[in-house]
Amino acid sequence: MGMAGTAIGAEPTLSLRNISKRYGAVQALTSVSVDFFRGRVHGLVGENGAGKSTLMKVLTGAVAPDEGDCMMDGRQIVMNHPREAQAHGISIVHQELNLFPHRTIAENIFAGRELVVGGRLQIQAMWTRTAEILRRLEIDLDPDTLVGGLSVASQQMIEIARSVAFDVSVLIFDEPTATLAEDDCRVLFSLIRKLRASGLVIIYISHRMAEIFDLCDEVTVIKDGRKALSTPTADVDPEQLVSAMIGRRLEEYYPPRKGVLGHAKPTLTINGGFGQNLSSINLELRGGEITGVFGLKGSGRSELAYALWGSPGFREGAVKLDGRPLTLTNARQAMRAGIGFVPEDRKNEGLALEHAIRKNFLLAKCVLTGWLGVPDPAGARATQAIFDRVAFAPTDLEAPASSLSGGNQQKVVLSKWLLVDAQILILAEPTRGVDIGAKATIYGLLRKLADEGRAILVLSSELPEVLGISDRVLVMRDGTLVAEFPPDAAEADVLLEAGGKLHA
Repeated sequence: MGMAGTAIGAEPTLSLRNISKRYGAVQALTSVSVDFFRGRVHGLVGENGAGKSTLMKVLTGAVAPDEGDCMMDGRQIVMNHPREAQAHGISIVHQELNLFPHRTIAENIFAGRELVVGGRLQIQAMWTRTAEILRRLEIDLDPDTLVGGLSVASQQMIEIARSVAFDVSVLIFDEPTATLAEDDCRVLFSLIRKLRASGLVIIYISHRMAEIFDLCDEVTVIKDGRKALSTPTADVDPEQLVSAMIGRRLEEYYPPRKGVLGHAKPTLTINGGFGQNLSSINLELRGGEITGVFGLKGSGRSELAYALWGSPGFREGAVKLDGRPLTLTNARQAMRAGIGFVPEDRKNEGLALEHAIRKNFLLAKCVLTGWLGVPDPAGARATQAIFDRVAFAPTDLEAPASSLSGGNQQKVVLSKWLLVDAQILILAEPTRGVDIGAKATIYGLLRKLADEGRAILVLSSELPEVLGISDRVLVMRDGTLVAEFPPDAAEADVLLEAGGKLHA
């Protein structure tokens, strides 16, 4: 549960009172009131479109509320511009980093707020101040390092350093772990706890329940523009939190399985597969089943997904499709074999973000047939039927894919494979960066596709997801598949196998 911080009986540092905001006919927020306390981490959760982003835009001065007040230490403050929010010590670390890659850490820290005396830049003073900030945050980097050469995790640390460099009292984290590996997440959480201990108000936005219960002292749920729940995390459990977010019980989150499986003939088999960081891969995918693969960082889970997509394929081993040998050395061969791939990094590999939603939907069909034209009425009806299946209702198919939420982007990726009727789906981290309502939709869709006879492989680092969606669970460690569990297996047993502790 949430870690202890400042006594909750103290007066709130920051209060939002009856905040309402309307965009045209859409009521984005309705009388939302929330208190935030110094030395506490306050989780903010809700589905995409629930109103979280609008509430944070009000708090950071990006939009003005139609009604309501913002109080800081008991005094009303007005913020009509982000600079006014910064002047009150309110800063946000966005999911999409906003750094200058060709500038140094020191130059990024002071970008737009350079120290100038007598018309001259105080380069040494800014370097010294940057070094102090990095040392205080225990970030072991030189101020002269170019930001573009840093890892995503290190760049995020610089974003945080820039936020706390100028008398910040309220720090907002917007989905900070969406692009981080597990080890990097632990480093981030350690830093957040240090910031909390220093007396900051931390607002933490996340779709990941484990993070909310690990980090947060309080949690507020926003649903349909209203506050649905606000409570200490110690007083709520995951089922109650999910129910408040999506309006149904947690046991309804994962779709029911049909029952005992395993009798169908294998659709895709790999025997003795060797590849990049992979060895002795023996795997059967069967129509009608969802097979889950769980593995920790470095287990080879991601490499297995790409090998099954032929990018790159296995260097050795026998691959068969419906009992016949299959050459699988590139993505086009996989597509022609009826294999669809939902990559871990959908923004860079699953979509062409700058292109229209319609073009992204047609990408797989274009590769297979060369056709990328405007659909006739029958094609338009088929398109609508697929969008209905994935619960996707775009208002403008010519809008760029970048304009969509994470959940809707993932629905477009899935839709392009339904359009070409892929019978085998390989999905790597299928719900990363997806809100909890869209997750439930994706889980339900995968179950329906399996029930129709498709073979589904889900590779994920989220163990509850693997156990909740799969008909059988495979564990990966050191580049090979080491164990199989039923879906009702205990999480502790699967984790022990994944970590190799059973074999120490």
